[in-house]
Amino acid sequence: MNTPLSHDRSHSSAGAEPDDVRARLRAETSTVRHGILLRVHGEIDAYTFAYWRRLFDAALLAARDTGHLLVDLDAVEFMSCRAIAELADSAERSHREGLRVSVVRPSSAMVHIATVADLALPVYPDVDAATIEYVRCAARSGSTDPRKRSHA
Repeated sequence: MNTPLSHDRSHSSAGAEPDDVRARLRAETSTVRHGILLRVHGEIDAYTFAYWRRLFDAALLAARDTGHLLVDLDAVEFMSCRAIAELADSAERSHREGLRVSVVRPSSAMVHIATVADLALPVYPDVDAATIEYVRCAARSGSTDPRKRSHA
């Protein structure tokens, strides 16, 4: 089941984003095997950044029960350095709390920026690769509770 976060007022303040922000950045979540998938479309820049944070935070909250959030960036046309750094910081913080954040299909420019900035960002070519690694880590940890898994 897909949930369009950009139109779900329960995930953000009612009417907080102007229509042009919602037109420039959209996202929807769906439940996939072993996680929650956040598919992002558009631009994540200074103008849409606050909205991006609300969309991402809502997806993180939704992923707490599964222990895994997959962020599909294939349809992202632009992502600012600030947004990349925040995504890496959030992924690291979430990891310490037992929630794995996997970045799926980012642009080569985004990967280059993350590499040059020495950001720890788990990047995968597709959802299947991210899921396989998540399951492999869960099996190594031996935990059945997704919130208590160690994701090396």
